[in-house]
Amino acid sequence: MSTPLTETETSYKSVLKDMRSANPEVLRETARDVFQEKIAGMNKDQISSSAGENNSGTAAVMDVFSESDRIPKFDYKELSVGRVLGRGTFCIVRECNFNPTSTGSLGSSSSRGSFLGRLAGGSTHSPAGNNSKNKARSSSGHRSVSSDRSLSAHPNRFQRRGKNRSRYVMKQLSPDLKDTNKISYLKGIVDLAFETRILSSLDHENIIKLEATSYCDPFSEGYFILLEKVNETLAKKIKGWMDLDRQCKGITGVFTGSKSKIQRLNSERIVAAYDLAVGMRYLHEHRVVFRDLKPDNVGFNYVGVLKIFDFGLAKVLDDRERTKDGLYKMTQKTGAVRYMSPENAQGKPYGLSTDVYSWSMILWFVLALEPPFALYTEPMIEERVCKRNYRPKLFKSWSPRISMLINQCWRENPFERPSFADVVEEMKMELVEVDPQLAEMVEQSGDLLQTPGIQE
Repeated sequence: MSTPLTETETSYKSVLKDMRSANPEVLRETARDVFQEKIAGMNKDQISSSAGENNSGTAAVMDVFSESDRIPKFDYKELSVGRVLGRGTFCIVRECNFNPTSTGSLGSSSSRGSFLGRLAGGSTHSPAGNNSKNKARSSSGHRSVSSDRSLSAHPNRFQRRGKNRSRYVMKQLSPDLKDTNKISYLKGIVDLAFETRILSSLDHENIIKLEATSYCDPFSEGYFILLEKVNETLAKKIKGWMDLDRQCKGITGVFTGSKSKIQRLNSERIVAAYDLAVGMRYLHEHRVVFRDLKPDNVGFNYVGVLKIFDFGLAKVLDDRERTKDGLYKMTQKTGAVRYMSPENAQGKPYGLSTDVYSWSMILWFVLALEPPFALYTEPMIEERVCKRNYRPKLFKSWSPRISMLINQCWRENPFERPSFADVVEEMKMELVEVDPQLAEMVEQSGDLLQTPGIQE
Protein backbone atom coordinates (compact mmCIF):
# COMPACT_ATOMS: atom_id res chain seq x y z
CA MET A 1 0.00 0.00 0.00
CA SER A 2 1.36 3.42 -0.96
CA THR A 3 1.78 6.14 1.65
CA PRO A 4 -0.87 8.89 1.40
CA LEU A 5 0.44 12.21 0.11
CA THR A 6 0.77 15.06 2.56
CA GLU A 7 -1.06 18.33 1.97
CA THR A 8 2.19 19.97 0.84
CA GLU A 9 2.99 17.16 -1.61
CA THR A 10 -0.55 17.27 -2.99
CA SER A 11 -0.29 21.04 -3.46
CA TYR A 12 3.11 20.70 -5.17
CA LYS A 13 1.81 18.08 -7.61
CA SER A 14 -1.15 20.31 -8.36
CA VAL A 15 1.18 23.23 -9.14
CA LEU A 16 3.28 21.04 -11.46
CA LYS A 17 0.15 19.89 -13.25
CA ASP A 18 -0.96 23.50 -13.72
CA MET A 19 2.49 24.45 -15.04
CA ARG A 20 2.50 21.63 -17.59
CA SER A 21 -0.81 22.82 -18.98
CA ALA A 22 -0.02 26.54 -18.82
CA ASN A 23 0.56 28.56 -21.97
CA PRO A 24 3.95 30.27 -22.52
CA GLU A 25 2.63 33.72 -21.59
CA VAL A 26 1.50 32.47 -18.17
CA LEU A 27 4.85 30.74 -17.65
CA ARG A 28 6.74 33.94 -18.46
CA GLU A 29 4.65 35.91 -15.97
CA THR A 30 5.25 33.19 -13.37
CA ALA A 31 8.98 33.39 -14.06
CA ARG A 32 8.85 37.16 -13.53
CA ASP A 33 7.13 36.66 -10.17
CA VAL A 34 9.68 34.03 -9.11
CA PHE A 35 12.58 36.29 -10.08
CA GLN A 36 11.17 39.32 -8.28
CA GLU A 37 10.43 37.29 -5.17
CA LYS A 38 13.99 35.96 -5.05
CA ILE A 39 15.56 39.41 -5.17
CA ALA A 40 12.92 41.26 -3.16
CA GLY A 41 14.71 40.98 0.18
CA MET A 42 18.27 41.18 -1.05
CA ASN A 43 20.42 44.03 0.15
CA LYS A 44 21.15 46.41 -2.74
CA ASP A 45 24.72 46.73 -1.55
CA GLN A 46 25.53 43.04 -1.80
CA ILE A 47 27.19 43.33 -5.21
CA SER A 48 30.05 45.58 -4.17
CA SER A 49 33.77 45.27 -3.89
CA SER A 50 35.23 44.09 -0.61
CA ALA A 51 37.92 46.73 -1.10
CA GLY A 52 35.34 49.24 0.10
CA GLU A 53 34.89 51.50 -2.91
CA ASN A 54 31.56 53.24 -3.40
CA ASN A 55 29.75 51.27 -6.08
CA SER A 56 27.37 53.82 -7.56
CA GLY A 57 26.18 51.29 -10.14
CA THR A 58 24.65 48.92 -7.61
CA ALA A 59 21.17 50.40 -7.81
CA ALA A 60 21.29 50.17 -11.59
CA VAL A 61 22.27 46.53 -11.30
CA MET A 62 19.08 45.80 -9.40
CA ASP A 63 17.13 47.53 -12.16
CA VAL A 64 19.17 46.21 -15.07
CA PHE A 65 16.08 45.39 -17.13
CA SER A 66 14.80 48.96 -17.17
CA GLU A 67 15.15 51.26 -20.18
CA SER A 68 18.44 52.64 -18.90
CA ASP A 69 21.37 53.49 -21.16
CA ARG A 70 23.83 51.44 -19.16
CA ILE A 71 23.61 48.29 -21.30
CA PRO A 72 23.25 48.50 -25.10
CA LYS A 73 20.02 47.02 -26.43
CA PHE A 74 19.38 45.69 -29.91
CA ASP A 75 16.61 44.17 -31.93
CA TYR A 76 16.93 40.70 -33.46
CA LYS A 77 16.63 42.30 -36.92
CA GLU A 78 19.91 44.10 -36.34
CA LEU A 79 21.78 40.82 -35.98
CA SER A 80 23.18 38.29 -38.39
CA VAL A 81 22.82 34.97 -36.56
CA GLY A 82 25.08 32.10 -37.61
CA ARG A 83 25.75 28.50 -36.69
CA VAL A 84 24.99 26.85 -33.37
CA LEU A 85 28.07 26.75 -31.13
CA GLY A 86 26.61 24.96 -28.14
CA ARG A 87 23.51 23.77 -26.32
CA GLY A 88 22.88 23.63 -22.60
CA THR A 89 20.06 22.41 -20.42
CA PHE A 90 17.97 25.49 -21.15
CA CYS A 91 19.79 27.64 -23.68
CA ILE A 92 21.28 27.60 -27.13
CA VAL A 93 24.35 29.63 -28.16
CA ARG A 94 24.85 30.83 -31.73
CA GLU A 95 27.56 32.74 -33.53
CA CYS A 96 26.44 36.30 -34.10
CA ASN A 97 27.47 39.49 -35.87
CA PHE A 98 25.79 42.77 -36.65
CA ASN A 99 23.94 43.61 -39.82
CA PRO A 100 25.56 46.88 -40.96
CA THR A 101 22.53 47.86 -43.04
CA SER A 102 20.15 47.87 -40.10
CA THR A 103 22.34 48.61 -37.08
CA GLY A 104 21.24 51.83 -35.44
CA SER A 105 17.91 52.00 -37.23
CA LEU A 106 15.91 51.28 -34.10
CA GLY A 107 16.78 54.23 -31.97
CA SER A 108 19.96 55.34 -30.26
CA SER A 109 21.43 55.69 -26.81
CA SER A 110 24.80 56.61 -25.36
CA SER A 111 25.61 52.96 -24.66
CA ARG A 112 24.60 51.92 -28.19
CA GLY A 113 26.61 54.75 -29.68
CA SER A 114 29.70 53.83 -27.69
CA PHE A 115 29.30 50.16 -28.52
CA LEU A 116 28.77 50.77 -32.25
CA GLY A 117 31.73 53.12 -32.29
CA ARG A 118 33.95 50.40 -30.89
CA LEU A 119 32.41 47.96 -33.36
CA ALA A 120 33.30 50.23 -36.28
CA GLY A 121 36.81 50.60 -34.90
CA GLY A 122 37.29 46.85 -34.76
CA SER A 123 37.21 46.49 -30.98
CA THR A 124 34.51 45.35 -28.60
CA HIS A 125 36.20 46.43 -25.39
CA SER A 126 37.41 49.52 -23.70
CA PRO A 127 41.18 49.52 -23.16
CA ALA A 128 42.27 47.04 -20.55
CA GLY A 129 42.36 48.57 -17.13
CA ASN A 130 40.22 51.60 -17.99
CA ASN A 131 37.10 50.56 -16.10
CA SER A 132 36.23 52.22 -12.84
CA LYS A 133 36.61 49.04 -10.82
CA ASN A 134 40.16 48.47 -12.01
CA LYS A 135 41.10 52.06 -11.27
CA ALA A 136 39.94 51.85 -7.68
CA ARG A 137 42.50 52.69 -5.04
CA SER A 138 42.28 52.61 -1.30
CA SER A 139 42.37 55.74 0.83
CA SER A 140 46.07 55.13 1.42
CA GLY A 141 46.75 55.43 -2.30
CA HIS A 142 47.55 51.77 -2.92
CA ARG A 143 45.86 49.76 -5.63
CA SER A 144 42.92 47.66 -4.54
CA VAL A 145 43.43 43.91 -4.73
CA SER A 146 41.11 43.65 -7.72
CA SER A 147 43.31 45.91 -9.85
CA ASP A 148 45.75 43.17 -10.88
CA ARG A 149 45.57 42.49 -14.59
CA SER A 150 45.57 38.96 -15.89
CA LEU A 151 48.69 37.71 -17.62
CA SER A 152 46.80 36.33 -20.61
CA ALA A 153 45.75 39.92 -21.36
CA HIS A 154 49.39 40.99 -21.26
CA PRO A 155 51.17 41.35 -24.63
CA ASN A 156 53.12 38.14 -24.09
CA ARG A 157 54.33 35.22 -26.15
CA PHE A 158 51.28 33.12 -25.37
CA GLN A 159 48.85 35.32 -27.30
CA ARG A 160 47.72 34.18 -30.71
CA ARG A 161 47.95 36.90 -33.33
CA GLY A 162 45.03 37.54 -35.61
CA LYS A 163 42.78 40.17 -37.08
CA ASN A 164 41.47 42.63 -34.55
CA ARG A 165 37.78 42.17 -35.28
CA SER A 166 34.74 41.90 -33.07
CA ARG A 167 33.23 38.50 -32.36
CA TYR A 168 30.02 37.71 -30.50
CA VAL A 169 27.64 34.96 -29.54
CA MET A 170 23.92 35.17 -28.90
CA LYS A 171 22.49 33.20 -25.99
CA GLN A 172 18.77 32.57 -25.65
CA LEU A 173 16.34 29.90 -24.51
CA SER A 174 16.02 26.84 -26.73
CA PRO A 175 12.90 27.58 -28.82
CA ASP A 176 11.40 24.11 -28.35
CA LEU A 177 11.43 24.22 -24.53
CA LYS A 178 8.08 25.97 -24.24
CA ASP A 179 6.45 23.04 -26.04
CA THR A 180 8.52 20.06 -24.88
CA ASN A 181 9.32 20.89 -21.24
CA LYS A 182 7.41 23.78 -19.72
CA ILE A 183 8.97 23.40 -16.28
CA SER A 184 12.44 23.69 -17.82
CA TYR A 185 11.16 26.64 -19.86
CA LEU A 186 10.20 28.46 -16.66
CA LYS A 187 13.49 27.59 -14.95
CA GLY A 188 15.43 28.67 -18.03
CA ILE A 189 13.76 32.08 -18.09
CA VAL A 190 14.67 32.67 -14.44
CA ASP A 191 18.24 31.42 -14.91
CA LEU A 192 18.88 33.64 -17.94
CA ALA A 193 17.45 36.62 -16.06
CA PHE A 194 19.81 35.99 -13.15
CA GLU A 195 22.75 35.50 -15.50
CA THR A 196 21.99 38.86 -17.11
CA ARG A 197 21.72 40.50 -13.72
CA ILE A 198 25.05 39.13 -12.51
CA LEU A 199 27.02 39.78 -15.71
CA SER A 200 25.69 43.33 -15.93
CA SER A 201 27.44 44.13 -12.65
CA LEU A 202 30.82 42.64 -13.52
CA ASP A 203 33.69 44.21 -15.44
CA HIS A 204 36.90 42.20 -15.51
CA GLU A 205 39.06 40.95 -18.35
CA ASN A 206 38.86 37.34 -17.14
CA ILE A 207 35.05 37.38 -16.96
CA ILE A 208 32.97 36.93 -20.10
CA LYS A 209 31.62 40.32 -21.12
CA LEU A 210 27.92 41.05 -21.48
CA GLU A 211 27.98 43.17 -24.64
CA ALA A 212 24.26 43.85 -25.04
CA THR A 213 20.74 42.52 -24.55
CA SER A 214 17.56 42.51 -26.60
CA TYR A 215 15.14 45.42 -26.32
CA CYS A 216 12.59 43.23 -24.54
CA ASP A 217 13.10 42.12 -20.95
CA PRO A 218 14.02 38.53 -19.94
CA PHE A 219 10.38 37.63 -19.35
CA SER A 220 9.29 38.41 -22.89
CA GLU A 221 9.26 36.12 -25.92
CA GLY A 222 12.53 36.17 -27.87
CA TYR A 223 14.80 37.61 -25.16
CA PHE A 224 18.53 37.18 -25.81
CA ILE A 225 21.87 38.38 -24.54
CA LEU A 226 25.02 39.09 -26.56
CA LEU A 227 28.34 37.92 -25.17
CA GLU A 228 31.91 38.06 -26.39
CA LYS A 229 32.87 34.86 -28.12
CA VAL A 230 35.05 32.19 -26.55
CA ASN A 231 37.08 30.52 -29.29
CA GLU A 232 38.50 27.63 -27.27
CA THR A 233 37.58 26.07 -23.93
CA LEU A 234 40.12 25.12 -21.30
CA ALA A 235 39.06 21.50 -21.81
CA LYS A 236 40.13 21.72 -25.47
CA LYS A 237 43.28 23.60 -24.53
CA ILE A 238 44.25 20.81 -22.12
CA LYS A 239 43.92 18.27 -24.94
CA GLY A 240 46.39 20.34 -26.94
CA TRP A 241 48.77 20.39 -23.97
CA MET A 242 48.44 16.60 -23.72
CA ASP A 243 49.47 16.21 -27.37
CA LEU A 244 52.42 18.57 -26.95
CA ASP A 245 53.52 16.77 -23.79
CA ARG A 246 53.51 13.42 -25.61
CA GLN A 247 55.51 14.88 -28.49
CA CYS A 248 58.13 16.31 -26.15
CA LYS A 249 58.52 13.03 -24.29
CA GLY A 250 58.62 10.91 -27.44
CA ILE A 251 61.68 10.03 -29.47
CA THR A 252 61.01 12.87 -31.92
CA GLY A 253 61.23 15.37 -29.07
CA VAL A 254 65.01 15.00 -29.05
CA PHE A 255 65.18 16.49 -32.54
CA THR A 256 62.48 19.16 -32.24
CA GLY A 257 63.65 21.35 -29.38
CA SER A 258 61.63 19.61 -26.70
CA LYS A 259 63.33 21.49 -23.85
CA SER A 260 62.05 24.89 -24.95
CA LYS A 261 58.62 23.42 -25.72
CA ILE A 262 58.37 21.91 -22.23
CA GLN A 263 59.36 25.27 -20.73
CA ARG A 264 56.63 26.99 -22.71
CA LEU A 265 54.12 24.28 -21.83
CA ASN A 266 54.81 24.61 -18.11
CA SER A 267 54.68 28.40 -18.19
CA GLU A 268 51.47 28.52 -20.22
CA ARG A 269 49.68 26.17 -17.84
CA ILE A 270 50.68 28.10 -14.73
CA VAL A 271 49.64 31.37 -16.40
CA ALA A 272 46.21 29.89 -17.17
CA ALA A 273 45.75 28.73 -13.57
CA TYR A 274 46.88 32.14 -12.30
CA ASP A 275 44.47 34.03 -14.56
CA LEU A 276 41.62 31.74 -13.52
CA ALA A 277 42.40 32.51 -9.88
CA VAL A 278 42.49 36.26 -10.65
CA GLY A 279 39.06 36.09 -12.26
CA MET A 280 37.64 34.04 -9.39
CA ARG A 281 39.08 36.44 -6.84
CA TYR A 282 37.19 39.25 -8.55
CA LEU A 283 33.92 37.28 -8.40
CA HIS A 284 34.38 36.52 -4.72
CA GLU A 285 35.15 40.16 -3.97
CA HIS A 286 31.71 40.86 -5.39
CA ARG A 287 30.05 38.08 -3.34
CA VAL A 288 29.42 35.93 -6.41
CA VAL A 289 29.85 32.18 -5.96
CA PHE A 290 30.23 30.49 -9.35
CA ARG A 291 29.29 26.92 -8.31
CA ASP A 292 30.10 25.26 -11.64
CA LEU A 293 33.82 25.83 -12.13
CA LYS A 294 35.13 23.25 -14.60
CA PRO A 295 37.30 23.24 -17.76
CA ASP A 296 34.22 23.42 -20.00
CA ASN A 297 33.21 26.75 -18.40
CA VAL A 298 36.61 28.37 -18.83
CA GLY A 299 37.86 29.46 -22.22
CA PHE A 300 40.01 31.80 -24.26
CA ASN A 301 38.97 34.54 -26.66
CA TYR A 302 40.48 35.06 -30.11
CA VAL A 303 43.64 36.68 -28.72
CA GLY A 304 44.12 34.10 -25.97
CA VAL A 305 42.72 35.97 -22.95
CA LEU A 306 41.24 33.57 -20.39
CA LYS A 307 37.51 33.99 -19.75
CA ILE A 308 35.17 32.49 -17.16
CA PHE A 309 31.77 31.98 -18.76
CA ASP A 310 28.34 30.34 -18.35
CA PHE A 311 26.97 32.03 -15.23
CA GLY A 312 23.74 30.03 -15.26
CA LEU A 313 24.46 28.51 -11.84
CA ALA A 314 26.29 31.51 -10.38
CA LYS A 315 24.67 33.17 -7.39
CA VAL A 316 25.10 36.33 -5.37
CA LEU A 317 25.37 35.39 -1.71
CA ASP A 318 22.11 36.11 0.09
CA ASP A 319 22.37 36.95 3.79
CA ARG A 320 18.92 35.48 4.31
CA GLU A 321 20.48 32.07 3.59
CA ARG A 322 23.49 32.57 5.86
CA THR A 323 24.02 30.07 8.69
CA LYS A 324 25.52 30.82 12.10
CA ASP A 325 28.94 29.55 11.03
CA GLY A 326 29.06 31.81 7.96
CA LEU A 327 28.10 29.32 5.25
CA TYR A 328 24.94 29.49 3.14
CA LYS A 329 21.96 27.22 2.59
CA MET A 330 22.09 27.04 -1.19
CA THR A 331 20.90 24.45 -3.69
CA GLN A 332 22.76 21.21 -3.08
CA LYS A 333 24.71 19.18 -5.64
CA THR A 334 25.09 22.18 -7.93
CA GLY A 335 27.71 21.80 -10.66
CA ALA A 336 29.85 18.96 -12.03
CA VAL A 337 30.43 16.17 -9.50
CA ARG A 338 34.09 15.69 -10.48
CA TYR A 339 34.88 19.28 -9.46
CA MET A 340 32.24 19.67 -6.74
CA SER A 341 33.24 20.33 -3.13
CA PRO A 342 32.32 17.64 -0.58
CA GLU A 343 29.99 19.95 1.34
CA ASN A 344 28.09 20.84 -1.83
CA ALA A 345 27.87 17.20 -2.95
CA GLN A 346 26.57 16.12 0.45
CA GLY A 347 23.85 18.73 0.62
CA LYS A 348 25.47 20.74 3.40
CA PRO A 349 25.67 24.55 3.58
CA TYR A 350 28.59 25.96 1.62
CA GLY A 351 30.14 29.28 0.67
CA LEU A 352 32.79 30.88 -1.53
CA SER A 353 35.34 28.21 -0.64
CA THR A 354 33.39 25.69 -2.73
CA ASP A 355 34.91 27.41 -5.80
CA VAL A 356 38.40 27.17 -4.30
CA TYR A 357 38.00 23.40 -4.11
CA SER A 358 36.90 23.30 -7.75
CA TRP A 359 39.89 25.41 -8.78
CA SER A 360 42.28 22.97 -7.09
CA MET A 361 40.85 20.09 -9.12
CA ILE A 362 41.24 22.11 -12.32
CA LEU A 363 44.84 22.96 -11.42
CA TRP A 364 45.53 19.27 -10.81
CA PHE A 365 44.04 18.46 -14.25
CA VAL A 366 46.11 21.20 -15.90
CA LEU A 367 49.35 19.92 -14.36
CA ALA A 368 48.74 16.16 -14.48
CA LEU A 369 47.16 16.38 -17.95
CA GLU A 370 44.54 13.83 -17.00
CA PRO A 371 41.12 14.33 -15.39
CA PRO A 372 40.96 13.97 -11.61
CA PHE A 373 39.40 10.62 -10.64
CA ALA A 374 39.37 9.63 -14.32
CA LEU A 375 38.22 6.07 -13.60
CA TYR A 376 35.71 6.97 -10.88
CA THR A 377 31.98 6.86 -11.44
CA GLU A 378 29.81 9.52 -9.78
CA PRO A 379 28.79 7.15 -6.94
CA MET A 380 32.49 6.36 -6.37
CA ILE A 381 33.31 10.07 -6.18
CA GLU A 382 30.51 10.67 -3.70
CA GLU A 383 31.58 7.73 -1.52
CA ARG A 384 35.38 7.92 -1.66
CA VAL A 385 36.09 11.60 -2.31
CA CYS A 386 33.26 13.28 -0.42
CA LYS A 387 32.83 10.86 2.47
CA ARG A 388 36.26 9.23 2.83
CA ASN A 389 38.38 12.21 1.76
CA TYR A 390 40.25 10.58 -1.14
CA ARG A 391 42.29 13.00 -3.26
CA PRO A 392 44.39 12.64 -6.44
CA LYS A 393 48.10 11.94 -6.17
CA LEU A 394 50.46 14.91 -5.93
CA PHE A 395 53.46 14.33 -8.21
CA LYS A 396 57.03 14.71 -6.95
CA SER A 397 57.94 16.66 -10.09
CA TRP A 398 55.66 19.50 -8.99
CA SER A 399 57.08 22.31 -6.90
CA PRO A 400 56.56 22.17 -3.11
CA ARG A 401 54.59 25.42 -3.32
CA ILE A 402 52.14 24.05 -5.89
CA SER A 403 51.68 20.78 -4.02
CA MET A 404 51.07 22.58 -0.74
CA LEU A 405 48.65 25.02 -2.36
CA ILE A 406 46.60 22.26 -3.99
CA ASN A 407 46.53 20.34 -0.72
CA GLN A 408 45.21 23.41 1.11
CA CYS A 409 42.60 24.22 -1.52
CA TRP A 410 40.97 20.79 -1.57
CA ARG A 411 40.81 20.31 2.19
CA GLU A 412 37.64 18.70 3.46
CA ASN A 413 36.97 21.52 5.94
CA PRO A 414 35.85 24.55 3.89
CA PHE A 415 37.10 26.94 6.59
CA GLU A 416 40.66 25.65 6.15
CA ARG A 417 40.87 26.49 2.46
CA PRO A 418 42.63 29.71 1.42
CA SER A 419 40.82 32.57 -0.25
CA PHE A 420 41.48 33.36 -3.90
CA ALA A 421 43.36 36.47 -2.75
CA ASP A 422 45.85 34.15 -1.04
CA VAL A 423 45.87 31.77 -4.02
CA VAL A 424 46.76 34.60 -6.42
CA GLU A 425 49.73 35.66 -4.29
CA GLU A 426 51.06 32.10 -4.15
CA MET A 427 50.62 31.68 -7.89
CA LYS A 428 52.51 34.91 -8.54
CA MET A 429 55.54 33.52 -6.72
CA GLU A 430 55.21 30.24 -8.58
CA LEU A 431 55.14 32.05 -11.93
CA VAL A 432 58.45 33.77 -11.29
CA GLU A 433 60.10 30.49 -10.30
CA VAL A 434 58.72 28.58 -13.29
CA ASP A 435 59.85 31.20 -15.79
CA PRO A 436 62.03 34.14 -14.66
CA GLN A 437 61.03 35.99 -17.84
CA LEU A 438 57.53 36.23 -16.40
CA ALA A 439 58.77 38.31 -13.46
CA GLU A 440 58.35 41.60 -15.32
CA MET A 441 54.89 40.57 -16.53
CA VAL A 442 53.83 39.70 -12.98
CA GLU A 443 55.06 43.09 -11.78
CA GLN A 444 53.27 44.92 -14.61
CA SER A 445 50.05 42.95 -14.16
CA GLY A 446 48.95 45.38 -11.46
CA ASP A 447 50.08 48.58 -13.19
CA LEU A 448 46.90 49.10 -15.21
CA LEU A 449 48.82 49.63 -18.44
CA GLN A 450 46.76 49.65 -21.62
CA THR A 451 47.28 46.51 -23.67
CA PRO A 452 48.58 47.44 -27.15
CA GLY A 453 46.43 46.50 -30.11
CA ILE A 454 46.94 43.06 -31.58
CA GLN A 455 49.09 43.06 -34.68
CA GLU A 456 48.24 40.95 -37.70
